[in-house]
Amino acid sequence: MFQNKALEYLKKMKFPTIASRRTWPFEVLHRVYVELQESTPKDLLEKEFWCSSASPDEWWSKRTSFAKSVAVMSMIGVTFFVYLIFLLIFLSNSKKKKKIFKVCNWTWRSTFR
Repeated sequence: MFQNKALEYLKKMKFPTIASRRTWPFEVLHRVYVELQESTPKDLLEKEFWCSSASPDEWWSKRTSFAKSVAVMSMIGVTFFVYLIFLLIFLSNSKKKKKIFKVCNWTWRSTFR
């Protein structure tokens, strides 16, 4: 789907379709992403879990295990991110530390809004 929509927009812009994806205009990629995001139902995962389950108990089990695995992976990602930031701070000089703190503050603010 993504490829077809992107090629359609590239043809409209008269951009060579054989070009590498890295050279595609950002506007095309963004427009295709937004269109696909809008056309995707919000409850897609919920419907998949429900349709693939034989009983409500099985559905609840699948849903719970998925939520737990997402939570665990989030915590692992945050822990890894914090570890890398502390490592960068420890290994860098004072000018780099100020930049790292600015990036960290922006990242944490945008992540936990």
